[in-house]
Amino acid sequence: MQHIFKKTLLLSALSISIAPTVYATNGMAPTGVGQIHKAMGGAAVANPQNTMTLGTNPAAGSFIDDGFDVGLEVFVPNRKADFGAALGGVYDANNTKAFLVPEGGYKKTLSNGMSFGVAVYGNGGMNTDYKPSFPNPNAPPGTTKAGIDFKQVFISPTISKKINDNHSIGLSINLVAQAFNSTGLITPGTTATDTATGIGATIGYLGKISPTAMVGFSHRFKTTMGGFDKNAPLFNGATIPRDATGAPLSATGTVTNGQMDVPGATTIGVSFDVSPKTRVAVDVQRIYYSQVKAIHDGFKWDDQDVIKLGVKHQLNNKVALMAGFNYGESVVDPLAAGFNIIAPAVTESHLSLGAEIALKKNSSLSVVYMHAFENKVKGPIGGGNSVELSMFQDSLGIGYSRTF
Repeated sequence: MQHIFKKTLLLSALSISIAPTVYATNGMAPTGVGQIHKAMGGAAVANPQNTMTLGTNPAAGSFIDDGFDVGLEVFVPNRKADFGAALGGVYDANNTKAFLVPEGGYKKTLSNGMSFGVAVYGNGGMNTDYKPSFPNPNAPPGTTKAGIDFKQVFISPTISKKINDNHSIGLSINLVAQAFNSTGLITPGTTATDTATGIGATIGYLGKISPTAMVGFSHRFKTTMGGFDKNAPLFNGATIPRDATGAPLSATGTVTNGQMDVPGATTIGVSFDVSPKTRVAVDVQRIYYSQVKAIHDGFKWDDQDVIKLGVKHQLNNKVALMAGFNYGESVVDPLAAGFNIIAPAVTESHLSLGAEIALKKNSSLSVVYMHAFENKVKGPIGGGNSVELSMFQDSLGIGYSRTF
């Protein structure tokens, strides 16, 4: 147990030191956790693949091999706001173009049907970096950039327990760290940086209902976070960012104490073999954005339902091919487009492709590509004007797995 505890501390320290930046795709959430699951559209709750499955379903620890995983993703979003010719046309928020997203996991079987593991991953975030030409009402034209950078990392120590040979339950304690930075939004030319922490939990169940099929369930409880003191006005509505016409971009009078809580999420799913070499996995997830005042009142987001579909085909003894599709209707309502210029989470459809290549010494390498197709949302911003938000995304990830 002491050996396991040391590994947990090592992974925790590593995750804090590299502080991943994530620009999320399903609202403020990634399509999935772990490179193999991302290659399969995020389908994971009934699809145990490796230690990164623990980030979705803690009960998966009873069905995966002992070992560890590490991964790195290069994430490239393209986000724009089009105010129309009368207000200066198109402004892109891509002054920061690419982001590195690391991840890691570990699992060890204990006695009496118990397993211990830990997953470390970026669970959400948002970034917009408008150039100095952006019409920021808080400063003279062309003198300051405008945007936000929100980072969120999970460290999830996990215990799973086999009820019998075919069924297991699990619990993850989610240690969450956040960082929030705003530029030029509160007062001219200023940058405000805050950090916050919180503790939450995820419960899970995983069962084998036939030799070729599994079902799974997980529920992540809402995590109450500490407040972002320096950026509290952005959440509380006291001093708020405004668009090119002077219209407010967030709800006036909202009182959040600067908190950006982590919404709860429920995921159910099934996986099954359609042939001895081909497995299909399907997840349905609901993310409860309405639980978080800063998100629901500030950006006008409601809950989001996400469908995740993936397939993995064992081509030969060395190579497995993967593909996935992920769809979640945009959380940005057209009538609230003006509230989301600094958080244009409008993508809906995601296609992913990947390959897992067996190496020597019980190890494998995975390579994953994901594309989020461009989507646009247009809505009023006051004074008879409107704004059209658009975004598409590309990412390339690599993962390494080793079993003991």
